[in-house]
Amino acid sequence: MTARMQEALLGGVEHFPADRAACRALHEVLPGAKVLAARSRRYLDDTVDRLATSGIAQFIELGCGLPRLDNVHTIARRRQPSARTVYLDNDPVVLAQACAQLEESDQELVVGADLRAQAVDLTPVHAHLDPGLAVAVLAVGLLEHLPDDAVRALVGVLPAGSTLVVSTLACEDPVRGAAIDGVMHRVTPWAWGRVRDAATLSALVPGLHVQHADGDGTAPYLAQGIVTCR
Repeated sequence: MTARMQEALLGGVEHFPADRAACRALHEVLPGAKVLAARSRRYLDDTVDRLATSGIAQFIELGCGLPRLDNVHTIARRRQPSARTVYLDNDPVVLAQACAQLEESDQELVVGADLRAQAVDLTPVHAHLDPGLAVAVLAVGLLEHLPDDAVRALVGVLPAGSTLVVSTLACEDPVRGAAIDGVMHRVTPWAWGRVRDAATLSALVPGLHVQHADGDGTAPYLAQGIVTCR
């Protein structure tokens, strides 16, 4: 359901009444949900374009969600025609649509993987990419869906030297964060981790520095950054 909620928040059409009801429930505790979703998507698109322009031609999108008009591979290939992209997700609808869209391409790979698991098998990913070239790993709108242990495990298996791009919902006010968690745990069973503050995120993702929050510092905001995996 989370992929279809994201689609609804972004103004897409691939969603159902239950997803729209879930978005309305989220809006009660997070009035800026649509704005934050749009900002996060724009950050993904702009960052992929910038990284591809700088020479990176390999991308891994974690929790890719439903295919859109401009996907990571289409943006990357405008700058790097030979770019290779791997999409990972655990939603069967997402996987089916992504595979159908990319069935004639040998530069893109779709992999079914549950990133909430403690052991994530990235063997198919490594087989698709050139280990001698730089790779950008995109965790945009993802970390809030994972428990702490899964985030640590994921960061631990990423290729050393890879570029990790993060954009995640954050909040410095524990009461507001707990309210969002409560709604999301109710409307997306088993598909939500938690909203974290800047200090917790920096501890989970070494090298991630959250510079500031929007507004008065208590409102939910997007923690964004690019770090090099060690």
